[in-house]
Amino acid sequence: NFSYNTWSWGWLYGESDQTDHINVLEQLTYNRGINANFRIGEHVSVMPAVQQQTTRFSFDGSESDTQIVSLSSQFLMQDSWNGSLMFNQALTESNSTLPKDSNTSTVALKFTWK
Repeated sequence: NFSYNTWSWGWLYGESDQTDHINVLEQLTYNRGINANFRIGEHVSVMPAVQQQTTRFSFDGSESDTQIVSLSSQFLMQDSWNGSLMFNQALTESNSTLPKDSNTSTVALKFTWK
């Protein structure tokens, strides 16, 4: 991650290898992404992010690709209340018989007060 006065950004890369020895299944997953955080005034932050995930399945040689786009915001009102709003859109395309194509949207709203 790289931070500046009122904003920051970062990127990620990860690999995971999962093996099921009972069913003799193996999958290799690659994650790549970029994110940012922008502070708007004293009380509001906005955080966009984009992520790509590719999974390869050994049992049939297929692949599953997922693109995730998200936008979050935080509202910090000192001692009285704070909140967050998150929108997440995930699109998965697969040529496997196991995970099917899907399109998922998630919206979450959270408030905390004293």
